[in-house]
Amino acid sequence: MKQLTLLGLEPVSSLSADPAPNADGSEPGSAGAVRMSVVDECQAALFEDRAVLLREIDCTLEQGDFEGALRALRALEGLYGSPAEGPPAPCLESLADLSWEIPGKVLDSWTAIEPGLQPGPRRRALRGVFVRLLAAHASEDLVRARPGCLPGLASFLPVAPGRPEGEGRREARRLIRDALLAGRTLEPLHFTADEAVEEVLAEDLPPRWLACLGSIRRLWPAPPLSPSEIDELGAGRLEALVADDAALAFWQCLRAAEAPECPTEVLHEARRRMKALHPDLHAAFMRRLPPRLGG
Repeated sequence: MKQLTLLGLEPVSSLSADPAPNADGSEPGSAGAVRMSVVDECQAALFEDRAVLLREIDCTLEQGDFEGALRALRALEGLYGSPAEGPPAPCLESLADLSWEIPGKVLDSWTAIEPGLQPGPRRRALRGVFVRLLAAHASEDLVRARPGCLPGLASFLPVAPGRPEGEGRREARRLIRDALLAGRTLEPLHFTADEAVEEVLAEDLPPRWLACLGSIRRLWPAPPLSPSEIDELGAGRLEALVADDAALAFWQCLRAAEAPECPTEVLHEARRRMKALHPDLHAAFMRRLPPRLGG
C-alpha cells in the first residue's frame, strides 16, 4: 500500500544514491528547493496542534461558546504555554461564568472584560456575546437594557447568522429609528458600517427630526397609523402634538401619509401641517411621493 502523505506530497526516499531533480527542474539543495521546503513547512504548520487549538478558540469565541473556548485555551496552555495572540484566561473565565438570563448584567460584564482583550479576540468575543444574547432575547430588549450597546449591535445585526438576507440591516435601522424617536443623540462616527445612516446622523437636526428624515429617505419605515389613531388625528389630536413636540407631530403626519386607508381630508391636513412644521422636509417628502390615485 502506498503511504498517504500530508497535502498529497510523495515521500522522498533517503536510500537513493542519485537524487532526482526537483519538480521545478532545480538541483537538490538549490534555492528553488529551499523555497519549496519553506512553503511545505508553512503548510504543515497549519496542521500542528497549536494552530488547530488557536483556530478552535477563534471559532468558539465567534459562536458564543465561551466554555469551549476556555477548554481549548487550557489545552493549549498545557502543551505550549499561554499564547501571546490569544485571549487571556481570566477574560475567558469571566465570559464562561456569565449568566445569560439578564442581558443588562451580561453587557455590564462585557464592558469590564473588553479592555483586557486584544483587537482580534475582542472583535470575535463581542460577536459571540451578541450571538448568545440574541438566541434568548430580542434586540430591542438589549437596547432597552443598555442603550450604549446600540452601535455595536447595529454593526453586528447585518451579519448575524440565521437571518434572511437584508433583515439584519432592516432590524438595525429600526433600532436606530426608535432611539432617535426617543430623543437620543447618536454620533455618526459610531455607525460607519451603514453609510446611508451615517449621512442622516451627520445632518444638523435634533434626533426626532433625524428620525423623520431617515423615513423620508426610505432608510426605515414610518409605521402606518391604525384606524383608531387616524380617528384621533382627525379629532384634533394633532393640535396637541404640535404644541408639545413639532418633530413628533411631523412624524405622526408621516405615519398618516403611509396609511392606505387614511381619509383624503385627514391626509391633506397632515401634509399641510408638515409644510408648516418643516418646509424643507415636507418638500423632500413630496418629491419622493408617487401620485395618489383619487387623491
